[in-house]
Amino acid sequence: MNKTIRALLLAAAFAGCSPLAPASPMQAQQLNVVAPRQLTDDPELRGIVRQVSAVTPEGLGFRMVVTIDGKEWSDRNRSQQDRVLQKIAVQMRSALHSVQSGPPYNTFSAQLVNDLGSLFGFVLVGGVDDGITYRANR
Repeated sequence: MNKTIRALLLAAAFAGCSPLAPASPMQAQQLNVVAPRQLTDDPELRGIVRQVSAVTPEGLGFRMVVTIDGKEWSDRNRSQQDRVLQKIAVQMRSALHSVQSGPPYNTFSAQLVNDLGSLFGFVLVGGVDDGITYRANR
């Protein structure tokens, strides 16, 4: 490998270069229009998603908080809970794709809290690989 190219690659690696642009406030505003509507209007999520906070840009991604009805959550079995998490992730990814022309896409994360305000999980979509990750305490 050419020494110049190798030096540039090493410099980029150490500089923390990313193919992603920082999350923009304008796209956060667009997500604020799309994401809450998608999460609260979805028939499968209508009874369990209580509230969606404003989307904020943060570094290379966007962040929000989704309030889940604790009783509805606990009344569901593990596979139904997985379906809820998956559905939230799919709606978040759809919202992200509607405001960005990627790939690559910025990340879009949601902290999941119950209606008492206790954090119990997260959903993460987007990123360079446009993946979906989620986890919740059960």
